[in-house]
Amino acid sequence: MQVGYFVLGAAIQEEIIFRGLLQTDLARRFAERLPLLGHSLSWPAIIVAFVFGLLHLVVNPITAVAAFVLGLLAGELRDRSGSLVPAIVVHSLFNLFAFIL
Repeated sequence: MQVGYFVLGAAIQEEIIFRGLLQTDLARRFAERLPLLGHSLSWPAIIVAFVFGLLHLVVNPITAVAAFVLGLLAGELRDRSGSLVPAIVVHSLFNLFAFIL
């Protein structure tokens, strides 16, 4: 039961809050993108990923960095697809991998 919550439940809740609510609200206020190596990243996705990483500092610094990277990926998936589903899938896979380790 705890595995199911960690892998899927936490991913759904966190994606709804961080990418669904916070990132969507920031994206409504500004849609600028940061050019990076021939690509670009959404500023709202970067900001929310940073906050997401900071909140994971209570676990440890490595988890916080991993959460930031996951947040960037999930944020860009949310931004580019217009859906939370890809972000939830990636987050769930990330949590599953962390659980297995």
